[in-house]
Formats: sequence, structure tokens, C-alpha cells
Amino acid sequence: MSNLDRASGLFWLMLSVAVIVQSLRMGIGTPANPKIGFMPFGAATAMAILSLILLVRAAKRKERSEEVYPFSGLRVWRIAGFVVCLVLYIVLLPALGYIIATFLLMLALLALLKRPKWWVLVVFPGLSSIVSYYIFARVFKCPFPEGLLRF
Repeated sequence: MSNLDRASGLFWLMLSVAVIVQSLRMGIGTPANPKIGFMPFGAATAMAILSLILLVRAAKRKERSEEVYPFSGLRVWRIAGFVVCLVLYIVLLPALGYIIATFLLMLALLALLKRPKWWVLVVFPGLSSIVSYYIFARVFKCPFPEGLLRF
């Protein structure tokens, strides 16, 4: 597993360095006055730190002699279901509106990941869609498609 960790750590480190360089070219500004490259710079810096941690841990670990298959145990139907849910969300968002479409997306994703109790399938998607709508639409004044609820 150590070779796979090294390869993925190097990949993410190189990608994060590329994003950091591009963020610096766009300008990052200051925390009080951020520019367009501020958020990508912060995310790429965090990704670089995490990939360095992965590389250090992979270097300390001894290599196992057995062969490891990276995609063994992969449940393709879950990945396909996840992609279908996201595509349906994009298609239904303008027609249904943010709150209803997000509720249905969260409901479907929870049902795909595990079989929770019925009240979890209602409470979590309901709270997450309403709270995220309130934060982004009311506090940050982000426009969302109205859809069926007209607000």
C-alpha cells in the first residue's frame, strides 16, 4: 500500500503546487481584503500539507510483500447512483427550486450510502436544505432558483 500512497501523495502535491502558483498569479490579497486567488490558495495549501503528511507516513511504513488491488471491493452501483443523483439535481434545480431539489438530493444520497431510520431520512435533509438556504440566500444574499415554492 505504501507505493500507492507515495504515488497519490506525489500527485496531490504536484496538483496543489500548480494551484498555489496560479493563485499567486491571480493575486491572493489579505484576509481583510481577499482577492480572487485567496480561496484556491488556502485550499491548495491545505491539500499540500495533507499530501506531505501522506508522503511522510508512506516513507516511514515498510513495504508489504503482498499485492494490493486499489479498486477491490469497489461498489460501482453506488458510484453510478451518486453520479445519477448529481445529474438529476442539476436538471431539477431550476424547476423545483433550491430547497426541494436539495432535500431530494440529500435524501437520495443518504439512502445510497446506508439504510438509515426513516426520521433521519426526513430530518437531516430537511434541516440541511433549510439551513443552507437561509445562510446563503438570506445572510450572503446569493440568488437561487425559485422553483415551486416561489421564495
